[in-house]
Amino acid sequence: MSDDQATTLNENVAWLRQVPLFSGMEENKLRMLAFASERVSMEEGAYLFRQGDTVDASYVVVSGRVAILHEDEDGSHDIVTLGKGELVGELSLFTEEPCLTSAKALEPLHLLRISKAIHIRMLQEFPDIAVGMTRILAEALSAGLQEIFRLRRIVRKYEPESEIGEALKSHPGAPDKDP
Repeated sequence: MSDDQATTLNENVAWLRQVPLFSGMEENKLRMLAFASERVSMEEGAYLFRQGDTVDASYVVVSGRVAILHEDEDGSHDIVTLGKGELVGELSLFTEEPCLTSAKALEPLHLLRISKAIHIRMLQEFPDIAVGMTRILAEALSAGLQEIFRLRRIVRKYEPESEIGEALKSHPGAPDKDP
């Protein structure tokens, strides 16, 4: 390995270590992941992936900011902005369903791309990573359910007799009382 390749690998390891999912990984596992990652640069306005796509990789933001957007008939709506040290697209790797969001560069981006195949291999070979990913998926599910229940309370308050209000009222997992 040349000095340039060693420097690149060490930089990739340092960038991956900033991601909470990877921060506790053993050095040898982190180096394997860093070696398998690909550096990618994108211009402002470019899309990492679009709503409706099948996602084939996740990305670690090395520098820049990414908007996670949901697009509907009313236009594009920001959900969250992600920046340095954050992982983008990891939730969509575990389904064959089209992606529910788009990821758009808000400024020039430098990223590490981790392919779906590498993610799956890491999960199979290293159970500690699988536990961490399970935690991330559970947190995302919990946040989604909390938002559904919040919206349910709003619908019930303003439209208690609507079709949506009635359907939500009878959902077995929904809280019964308004806050």
